[in-house]
Amino acid sequence: ILTDGLPQPNMIIYLHASLETLLTRIHQRGRDFEKRMDPVYLQQLAADYEEAFALFEQANPHIPVLRFNGDLLDFVQREEDLHYIFERVKTVVKGVSQR
Repeated sequence: ILTDGLPQPNMIIYLHASLETLLTRIHQRGRDFEKRMDPVYLQQLAADYEEAFALFEQANPHIPVLRFNGDLLDFVQREEDLHYIFERVKTVVKGVSQR
């Protein structure tokens, strides 16, 4: 419903992390509106995203979904993680543009 009339993306970048990592990073950022988020809500949101992306990938196998595990990567604190993500994106962009 929300995507009717929108152009399809060339790729999707999906950053996911465990509830523990999400809560740790929310605490580190210290944003008041995030501090009030219910962990049950965050867990359900993560499950909903997993389901949505699985369905998206089934329906759109021609659109790459780059998944990055936020438990293993921290592109805010570690510049090498940010460069890793950039390199993966660049590789996919090159592949998409050559189609």
